[in-house]
Amino acid sequence: TVVSTNEGEKARIFLSDSTKIIINSGSNIEYQSGYNVNERVVKLNGEAFFDVQTNPEKPFLVKLGEMTISAAGTQFNVFSYDNEDRIETTLEEGNLKVEIPGGESIELKAGQQVVFFTKKNKTVVRDVNTETYTSWKENKLRFIDTPFEEVLRGIGRWYNVTFEVTSRDLLELRYTATFIDESIEEVMQMLKV
Repeated sequence: TVVSTNEGEKARIFLSDSTKIIINSGSNIEYQSGYNVNERVVKLNGEAFFDVQTNPEKPFLVKLGEMTISAAGTQFNVFSYDNEDRIETTLEEGNLKVEIPGGESIELKAGQQVVFFTKKNKTVVRDVNTETYTSWKENKLRFIDTPFEEVLRGIGRWYNVTFEVTSRDLLELRYTATFIDESIEEVMQMLKV
């Protein structure tokens, strides 16, 4: 089974074990028809928030190419778009184990995030305000000291628009902003330099 969202839309799915998943714009989740019979495994491309039902006998696994996230029962966000240079896993509640390509295994505690930079093959673990990374599920688009190029990709996915940057100097800018229910026109007015 594959559940996909187009740019500008979100979806909620409820799996047979009562696990809830909120899928962000331009994302897809894939799982087998025998989900929860012998194992609980989903594949993700994009971004999703997971509210995993506890079952220590059958850990919940999220596969992201060579990377695997393992949870028994917890709430966490995964950001893993093909056109981004990183994979972010942000733990809101519970415990998580993240298997990084190259054999590294990282255990996260609530309020922590692991970022794997795919091109540099570098991993960073940091304490974060989880709301910054999960507020999208409450229809808030939030950026904190974010490079402009990344802001444009986020806005593009959110509103299903594309941007053409004519001045490379703009890409040097960094933005801090929160958008709640603004139209694309209002967002563009706020981004004016």
